[in-house]
Amino acid sequence: MVELSQTATIITGNEATVLELERRIGSHAGFHEVRADLLGAHRGALEGLLAQYGSSVILTLREAAEGGTFDGEPSEKLAFFRRALSLGVAYIDLELSFLRSLSSLEADILKDFADRIIVSVHLMEWDPALLERTVRELAAVPCHGVKLALFIGDASELILLRDLKLPQPVRIVIGMGQAGLVTRQRPSLFGSDITYAPLEERRSTVAFQPTLERLTRWRRPDHRELGVLALAGGMQIRHSPGIAVYNALFEERGLPWQYVNLPTARATLLPSLFEALGARGASVTMPLKADVAALVTAADEWARRTGVVNTVAIGPDGLSGWNTDAAALAALLGPGDDRVLILGTGSTATSAFHAAGASGRTCVVTGRTPPKDVDMRDAFVPWNARTTVPHEILVNTTPLAMAGPETPWPWPTAAHLVVDLALTNVPPLAPEPSQRWITSFDFWCLQGALQMTLLTGESVEPQELSDLAVAR
Repeated sequence: MVELSQTATIITGNEATVLELERRIGSHAGFHEVRADLLGAHRGALEGLLAQYGSSVILTLREAAEGGTFDGEPSEKLAFFRRALSLGVAYIDLELSFLRSLSSLEADILKDFADRIIVSVHLMEWDPALLERTVRELAAVPCHGVKLALFIGDASELILLRDLKLPQPVRIVIGMGQAGLVTRQRPSLFGSDITYAPLEERRSTVAFQPTLERLTRWRRPDHRELGVLALAGGMQIRHSPGIAVYNALFEERGLPWQYVNLPTARATLLPSLFEALGARGASVTMPLKADVAALVTAADEWARRTGVVNTVAIGPDGLSGWNTDAAALAALLGPGDDRVLILGTGSTATSAFHAAGASGRTCVVTGRTPPKDVDMRDAFVPWNARTTVPHEILVNTTPLAMAGPETPWPWPTAAHLVVDLALTNVPPLAPEPSQRWITSFDFWCLQGALQMTLLTGESVEPQELSDLAVAR
């Protein structure tokens, strides 16, 4: 029998037929979860597969209340699992809620097969009090292992998961949803031994469940030996190339870092979150850039001038902050007297305004709401008047890509330089022969190279990041 505690990743999937399951299990030598509840009428045909591969299977018959499809009687479920155990299945997954419903006689399965039972809980809403009660109840169950999966709506909620204490030999803690992704990349941070992953994206059993290949690229296998660098920002960070490109950079260079995403809108909790995860540095994006500037104890010239921070190093004396957006744009533009029109009035626009202004240029900003920055207010024009502003350089800082269907500038532009800072997956427009376009990805590479140089202490070039992105 395969020993579960020696397994780093359980392969899972949403196969609806036994033939599909056989193909998956036969193609990969690892430990496999079989979701029998997804087989429906095909469930009865499982016996041959379980007799052949059972020693590497954890069998699940997930109930509808916990994200599955089984809605039968408890007696039917018990009979199914007892038969599977007799066929040699290594482990069965029983929901804690199911165990609560059993009579004392039916609950004898815990005594008979305790060393082959994983007790699981799936909490679909964040409730700290319920979490505490559930952990206490799980800790008291005599079984080989426990699985706690709970929906994480904001990465700051992960702080509580660091303090979980479960006594069973095998512990599996999974944060479901985009904000819980780091629990899959670095399970040991949460007292967890194992995570789940499909072999193909189409086989995911829950949203934001990365494949085994992706977890490997994100340095999951080596995470215990690697320091943490993070990207903190809103839910839009799932579109950032950072988690793929920076981890590829670290892998290629042999650098002792792993890059993780932390979707959060709670800036004041960032220091506690960084401490809980042992993070040593972070990229910061919307909507946190201005709020984080108020948290740093040391800041570079651009951060002080703009009141915006997008890069932090975490040390014993607190957070140190930089604004690599402003630094990268200032280096890109160089000195000049071109007139600049900036689309947007948020934190990125503030960085663009000060970076362009520092080089001697006259800047006008436009947006649907007036800017908060005092220096920008005199340079503000209403959004509907943006086409009347003469300019040679056009900088887009709105969340809408210049080439997107809802572009903030749907007209031809006479600008000789267009800089698009909206990091999206929209392909860039082809520039006119007399124009130069800096796409959002081009700019991401420029400022990202500065960021990684600061956070790792290694010299990183924009072209290196671009090449790694293409390779991935």
